[in-house]
Amino acid sequence: METLRLGIIACIHGNIKALRRILKKFKKENIDALILAGDIPKDESQLNSIKNVIKTALSLKKPIYAIPGSHESFDAYTKALKIYKKNKLIYDCTLTKNRTVKIKSHKLIFLPGSDSSSKGAGYRLVKDKKQAKEFVKYAKSFKEHFFGKTKTFIIKELSNLIKPKDNPTVICHVPPKFNKKQAIDVATFGKPTKDFIILRKHKNLDKTTGGELITKDNTVFPIETAKKYIKAGYPVEILSKNVGNEYLKKTLKQLKVKKFICGHIHEAGHKATNFKGNPIKQNAWSKELYYNCAAGTEGRTGIYIIKGSLAKYKNIKA
Repeated sequence: METLRLGIIACIHGNIKALRRILKKFKKENIDALILAGDIPKDESQLNSIKNVIKTALSLKKPIYAIPGSHESFDAYTKALKIYKKNKLIYDCTLTKNRTVKIKSHKLIFLPGSDSSSKGAGYRLVKDKKQAKEFVKYAKSFKEHFFGKTKTFIIKELSNLIKPKDNPTVICHVPPKFNKKQAIDVATFGKPTKDFIILRKHKNLDKTTGGELITKDNTVFPIETAKKYIKAGYPVEILSKNVGNEYLKKTLKQLKVKKFICGHIHEAGHKATNFKGNPIKQNAWSKELYYNCAAGTEGRTGIYIIKGSLAKYKNIKA
């Protein structure tokens, strides 16, 4: 059985300097393919940001598989990927034809989108068709947050992509939910206790949210931003807990998925566990490997290595 080496980058947030450093590391590691696992652009000028990330990544001269996460707007992502649609190294894994791919006899399945969304994000991860319909209605009622076109991806439909004895690797921006403190979904963050508006007199706190509606159900803040809002008197609390997707965990269990890759939760980056949430060390072959590759914008990423039914990982700091 051939060995597959995947370079994984999540949450690069348009940081080209960090991306170049990471690509140098990946070149030395001789990866077979590059995975852009969501949160590709910076929030400002997303179209140009995504284009620049892809253009820079092409210097590696390896296949690139991309999915959106919790920041990409629908228009920016689709326009950027269409620009490169004739490039045989670029795969837009929101497209049905690219949701399932096989590299060196290893099957990869992509699950785009996120179950939480930054302002203007267009790709939503939902439980089933009923929840998809509910989200469409909800998004229309909160145009201040979901002001662009949205597209849903349904977790339940993984069952249509995975066949018995496939032993695939599922790649998603968000992690499944665990119940252990060392798991790949533990986050420390700020969250609104109710909907509120950032007043213009406080716009110096955060240039991207000044004077805008902040919604309880769709917004989280990095810890430092949360502290600033609390100091300014806004209804924000700081939490530390497992924040993965419960239905995703349930579905992965039903389908007996043993290999999984994600990002999204920066604090839990460079961690790996088995399905029960027990830690797995670097460079240790395992039959079950759930891996959070960390935030690329911080120069942290990883390599996911598959050989037969086994997998291992190597953390990269660039």
